[in-house]
Formats: sequence, structure tokens, C-alpha cells
Amino acid sequence: MWGETQAVILEDAAVQPVDDARVTQAPSGPQSLAEVDDHDSMTIRSLDDFPSASNPLPGGQPEAQEKTVVAVCCPMSHTNPTHRKNCRVCGAPLLGEPQRIPRPSLGWVRTPSGERLELVTPLVIGRNPRAERIQGIELPRLVAVPNGHVSSNHLEIRVEGWSVLAVDLHSRNGTYLRRPGQPPVRLPDQPTVIVSGDVLDLGHGVQFCFEELP
Repeated sequence: MWGETQAVILEDAAVQPVDDARVTQAPSGPQSLAEVDDHDSMTIRSLDDFPSASNPLPGGQPEAQEKTVVAVCCPMSHTNPTHRKNCRVCGAPLLGEPQRIPRPSLGWVRTPSGERLELVTPLVIGRNPRAERIQGIELPRLVAVPNGHVSSNHLEIRVEGWSVLAVDLHSRNGTYLRRPGQPPVRLPDQPTVIVSGDVLDLGHGVQFCFEELP
């Protein structure tokens, strides 16, 4: 269903809704991903819609707007979210005016094989991941995990604005968020905010570790 994308953030090892000001909005529009046919019945839900931008850049397409963020730059031209007072890279005070720029990398995720994937596009993770592109919607990168415990389409990683979000795609065995200093929490059926140091555990040693997020 199109409408508001609800994001949750973990605090004190509990899943709680994010304040309205921190919830990413997803505008109305056509379904962005076709349903995924999973004949082994391990995945019982199709991929969630990838949100499209409601206000495309002048003369541009909605996809172009999706790939931009509002940022503040430090004197060294490092880009930062507008809520920060000091640069996330060099620590310098942020005194410039906000401006819309191409979305920078939002960090890295380390796969079970040790490969590091840059978080610049959405990811769909699973034993045999599939997705279909609809015009104007960002195509996700497919990450295959050859493990029978993992569902065909198991997990989606979104990059929205300055946020990295994780959504379990109603996988058979679930996905657990392991955050340092907190007990594991099973991902709910709505986007959950991911921060540096988080580990998403798909079970049987299949883990994805997030590094250098804003």
C-alpha cells in the first residue's frame, strides 16, 4: 500500500515508533516493485514498495529527486545531515546554509563473505533475490546468500534521505537486529532505522554488519 512509510528506531532494546518529524514520507504513486514469485513458500510476502519522490527536481524525473539530500557542508566540503552541529568527518562547526546535493554514500555493509558493499542504492538480500524495475524507481542491488536457512527474498535495505532502513520481507525464519549493549530484537514488519555497529542476523551465521553510517 502506498502512503506513509513508517520507520521505527530501537531504544532501550525495544521497538518504538519514530517521532513524526523523523518519519520518512512516501508519496502516493504506482506500485514500484512487482510481486515476487517464491515457489518454495519460504517467503510469504512480496517486496515492499520503494518510495518515489513527491517533488521532482525542475526538469528532472522523480528518480533524480530520490538520489538527492538536503545537506550542510563544512569548510572542508564534507557533507552532513542538517541536524548536526559539527561535521561528522572532521568535527568542524557547520555554519553554512543547507543545500540540495547528490546523495552521498551512507556507509558500508559487510556481508557474510567479508565483502563490503557501499550503501548508495537499496539492497534486496536473499537466497535467490529478485526485483523488477518500474520506470522512475531506483533499482535495488540483489545480494544472493547461498544458505537454505535464508528465504528467497529475505531482507531489504533502503537508503532514504540520510537514513538506512531495514525491512524483513516476511521471511520464514526472521531477521534479528543485534546492537551493542542491547539484547537481540526481531525486526518488525516495518522499516527500522539502522546505525553504525548494528548487525542484522539472518540465522545460522549469516550476518550483515553496518559500518561508517552518518
